[in-house]
Amino acid sequence: WKISDEVTQQSADQLLRVDADCLEGKRDVNSPNCQAALSQVDRDSSGNLLSVFTPKINVSEEVVDALSVSMNYDWNAGRAGQFLFSAAYTDLLKHTLVQYAGDPVDDLFNDPVYNQDFKSKENLSVTWNFHDFGATAYVEHYGQTPNYLAIINGYNTPGAGRLGDWTLVNLSARYQLLPGLTASLNINNVFDRMPPVDNSFPGYLVPNYNSYNGFDYNVYGRTYFVGLNYRYGGDQ
Repeated sequence: WKISDEVTQQSADQLLRVDADCLEGKRDVNSPNCQAALSQVDRDSSGNLLSVFTPKINVSEEVVDALSVSMNYDWNAGRAGQFLFSAAYTDLLKHTLVQYAGDPVDDLFNDPVYNQDFKSKENLSVTWNFHDFGATAYVEHYGQTPNYLAIINGYNTPGAGRLGDWTLVNLSARYQLLPGLTASLNINNVFDRMPPVDNSFPGYLVPNYNSYNGFDYNVYGRTYFVGLNYRYGGDQ
């Protein structure tokens, strides 16, 4: 995907980081990005922060390269019923952003401060349909993400790195009791897999954040859902 003049709400956090980098000489203070940040961050004569102006802007250019592959296969096994196989793979290869014309290209893919997405995701499912019964096994695999220290200060920080992968297995089954009446059972996270532990979290944050990134992971654990569905008019 290549998007030009993309409209987006400016991030106050990112704007303050750019402002700090410009004031500390880590960026060229005369660059368009620095000039915009310095004009939108208001400070008093002592340098104390007063306000941050974050309007919607037209991003100059954003590029995302991703590989996506999927496969579906149906097999009629005769008396044994029908089997449906499905698989998909997605890999993020590149993600760059130029916020203002003339600025250097920001490599978001390798910048954990601004990008915490999974690099890759894969899923595989097998469904078996036999007369009035059906069951599906679904496996989803998530790739690596940056740990807390990397998100806060980048990969060059001591202790910063990537977390291991995460795999979840879900099972579901359904049975048609009567024409139009179906009972179902779903079990998510069958093996009760928790997110990879992030030991880089400071101790005082652990009780609140449970040592995981809540935007990428959840700690629901194994969950069960039982349902009864009725469609008026039978199988129609």
